Amino acid sequence: MAAPGLMAAVARPDSVIAVTVRKFEFVPHEINVIRGREVTLAFNSIDFVHGFNLPDFAIRADLVPGRTTEVTFRPTKPGRYLFT
Repeated sequence: MAAPGLMAAVARPDSVIAVTVRKFEFVPHEINVIRGREVTLAFNSIDFVHGFNLPDFAIRADLVPGRTTEVTFRPTKPGRYLFT
């Protein structure tokens, strides 16, 4: 399975992106965002507590089932950013 990731460069009209999380899977697997535009990822875990880590932006969150966890950031440069 390919590593999930973010691509900062390709336009996407959404400012809030829903992400479903389950064992070994984030859906969507890849998210395209606009450099310089703030984006919020709204996570929903469907099975158990997961961790989310976006090291290039020093973001860490716990994703708890039954609760939407929002993470907001602004990509400052084009590139590929892996998350786990």
